[in-house]
Amino acid sequence: MICRLVLAASHTYVHIVHLETRTMGKVSKKTVKSTKTARTLKTTNSARRVIKPWTKDDFRTLKAHSKARTPVVKVSKVMKRTVGALRRKAGILGIGLGERR
Repeated sequence: MICRLVLAASHTYVHIVHLETRTMGKVSKKTVKSTKTARTLKTTNSARRVIKPWTKDDFRTLKAHSKARTPVVKVSKVMKRTVGALRRKAGILGIGLGERR
């Protein structure tokens, strides 16, 4: 049994799905229209990430926490940045981060 799924979109944002199933030489085709439009799909992903630029004060704070060996979770809460962002920037600056290094 071989299945192939083909998605197509028209200028009116209606999605048409073609499903072909091959079994023992026979081909059966089904066509299904979905009711979701591009506008409803756009509103579901409305939460966007806002990138906060790094300032000189942020660098000073990060270096001070590095010298004090403050845990990364506490630093992330104080600086309002993710742990991954702090570790990445510390790696770029060449400083250690966290109490266990």
